[in-house]
Amino acid sequence: MALGLKTRVSVIDLRFVNTPPEIAAPMQIEPGTRVQRAVRLRSLEGRPFSHLTTWLPADIGEAITQDDLERTSLLRLIEGTGHRVHSARQTISACLAAPDVAQLLLVEPGEALLAIRRTVFDVDGRAVERIHGLYRPDTYEHEMSFDRSADEACKVWNT
Repeated sequence: MALGLKTRVSVIDLRFVNTPPEIAAPMQIEPGTRVQRAVRLRSLEGRPFSHLTTWLPADIGEAITQDDLERTSLLRLIEGTGHRVHSARQTISACLAAPDVAQLLLVEPGEALLAIRRTVFDVDGRAVERIHGLYRPDTYEHEMSFDRSADEACKVWNT
């Protein structure tokens, strides 16, 4: 899938929950802290390609509705609450599609998916979003650019 294409977002679930430990840790908050959890499906030309679960701190999530999530990018919505997004930490791996996700993505249960986990931080270093994205590998690829370090003592790749 090329960047810049018009995609459609459907919100499957939107609610406030107590943060489970595996989400609290990367968000640098206490387990059990109230957060907004959204589950969304993103499609291109009627074909689903990603299943996204996001967690937002409650003070940010309270300003974001289902309609907002279906019409506007989440980063714009977060910045609309007064938080300037500054950086993110991301992990990319693979996983097997669980039956519920497979049904939504129109793949077979157990089929390989691209799994992306990302924590987004504002300029103050506060985690403003945690996202777990599952992507069909036949319609999504992740491209990265690297530059060679100018440091003569340590020639490495920079991202």
